[in-house]
Amino acid sequence: MPFTAGEHAETGSSLTLFTVPHGALVAYDESSQSGTIIEDQETVARRRENCDLLRAMALSPRDSEAMIRAVMKDWSACQAPGPECCYVAQEQLQQ
Repeated sequence: MPFTAGEHAETGSSLTLFTVPHGALVAYDESSQSGTIIEDQETVARRRENCDLLRAMALSPRDSEAMIRAVMKDWSACQAPGPECCYVAQEQLQQ
């Protein structure tokens, strides 16, 4: 989802939709603190509509690839601290 799309109804959680053997649609909503199974069909329908709207707002696979490649051009790996960094940290702890 491009940041320019702004916040959306599903911000802050991960939603997975399942069709269970008897044919009903079930949602699983997971956040950093908990997970919830949603079986109420009205609520599941509303959450599915949110997913459909998000899919419509999302970048196409080609545009996603172009955005990732553009960001990667400016990316550089952080260097791991060397032993001198650890020595300074130990010295500071001793003081």
